[in-house]
Amino acid sequence: MKTARTRWKAARLQNYRYDFARIAAPLRFPDVTVSVEGGRVATVMSVDSLAPDLPGGLTVGPVEALFLEITQAITYQRAQPCADLRVTYDAVDGYPRTFYSGSRFSPLADGYAEWRVTNFSARP
Repeated sequence: MKTARTRWKAARLQNYRYDFARIAAPLRFPDVTVSVEGGRVATVMSVDSLAPDLPGGLTVGPVEALFLEITQAITYQRAQPCADLRVTYDAVDGYPRTFYSGSRFSPLADGYAEWRVTNFSARP
């Protein structure tokens, strides 16, 4: 994570957009597009035009918030037996691409669940 965060900071991206999908078993939140301007979330819109309303409980943020969520999961998982934490990062810009936090005792993700970032693009 340290290398990924260094890459992210070096990229100096403040304006970008990405699609975000979160699963918190037994819930599957709708996929959303997150637009960030000046390092802050500007808009969050449903990817599915047939389901434009966003449910309560869906939290998204700028990439820094994703790094924070990963850090919190690492802290939480240290005390768990058979913890299972998997994260992948973009090789160029370092932003997190996939995240899974769960237990090898259960096939379901824990409260941190899992998510993925796709279609990331920098904006001028």
